[in-house]
Amino acid sequence: MKFLPDRLPYPNIVIEVAVNNESPAKLMLYAHRYFSAMSSIRVWIGVKIWLKEKKFWVGWAELSPAGFDATMHSNMSWPPDNSSWETPVDIVYPIPIALVYGPGINIPENAPPTLDINAEEIRLQIMETMT
Repeated sequence: MKFLPDRLPYPNIVIEVAVNNESPAKLMLYAHRYFSAMSSIRVWIGVKIWLKEKKFWVGWAELSPAGFDATMHSNMSWPPDNSSWETPVDIVYPIPIALVYGPGINIPENAPPTLDINAEEIRLQIMETMT
């Protein structure tokens, strides 16, 4: 959480979980909408779950070099080759902590070098919730 000059908090990370109704294209459209030159959002983390198929996807995005829209990052496939939540995955997304904090923000000395998004931990949470 960061603070505006008048000390009001604003977000810099968005976590979006889409279940069933949102298509991959719609989820990507949502991600792109968070990023602009005027946005405080630094990182978008997306999780897509297909209940009937028992499958999921995890990825993340950052502001594109053009200064608008998202640059997406994922090592997981979209349908029909998306991952089953019943099969372990060995995917961790190490997001640089400087990207999370943003330019001009002092990073605490005890901060880790990366914010690690572990797809296996997400898969386990999905299984626990859905079974």
